[in-house]
Order: sequence, then C-alpha cells, then structure tokens
Amino acid sequence: MPTKDDLLKQLKAKALRVFFLEKHYEVNKRDYYEFYRYYYTDENGVLRSESVCIHVIVDEQGNENAYWKDRIPTVLQTVGEKFGTELRSKLSEIKQNKGLDAITVESIDENNKVATLRAYKSIDQDSIQEFRVVVWKDGKGNWHYKIIK
Repeated sequence: MPTKDDLLKQLKAKALRVFFLEKHYEVNKRDYYEFYRYYYTDENGVLRSESVCIHVIVDEQGNENAYWKDRIPTVLQTVGEKFGTELRSKLSEIKQNKGLDAITVESIDENNKVATLRAYKSIDQDSIQEFRVVVWKDGKGNWHYKIIK
C-alpha cells in the first residue's frame, strides 16, 4: 500500500502546483485526512483547480498506509483515446478494406461513440457512388457500421 508521500509524488509529477490545505484527525493521531488543492491544465489548455483528500492510517508498527479518499485526482486519471481520434486513424484501413475511393467525416458524437461518414466508391470509369454510413463502437470496443439509405 502506498504512503502519503508516494501519493503526493504522483500528484506533484502531473499537477502544476500542489498546496496543503488542512489536516483532520479521526479518533487518534494514527488515522487522519489531509486535504490538498492542485492546479493543472486540461486538454484544451485551460487552467483548472481541484481539491483532493488523502486518508492516512498508521498501523501498529508505524507504517503509513494511504489512499485517495472519495476519488482519484482528475489529473491522475487515465484518459483513453478519444473516439474521433481513433476513428480518423482507422479511416485509411476502412477505405482500403471496403474498396472506397474517399471518406469524409460528417459528424462525431464523442459521448455516445457514434459518427456519420460520407463515403465515395467508383462504379466505373465515369461514375462514382456516394453513400452515408453510421459508425459506432460498442461497450466492448468492437466497431460496427451500417449504410444509411
């Protein structure tokens, strides 16, 4: 189990600044909560601030055991690749596998992991077929698509 210092090192490595706010003891000095405020920039470059609590329990041998109380700090949470970014990286693969000439992205819904595409496929030397496709990713991470008629 990590110590309070281990958790603070993780936080300080990712945050711009970390400030100690206060300490609250439970029944004795071996069980306490420490509150911190930290600053970070989000994915859009906006400066953000949040507070976080570390719960520390000291065992009989004097060893500290610490954990994030209530939630892991936002700056430490792992963020998966965004749906739109992942979709755009797969477009050339889709284009090649389906024999398409071109694909454009019409709309992307990041929250629901759904996108609408416009695809173009050569029929013969003088004509091309245009059609719309809806693409989505299920909860297991599998990709699906259907042609919109």
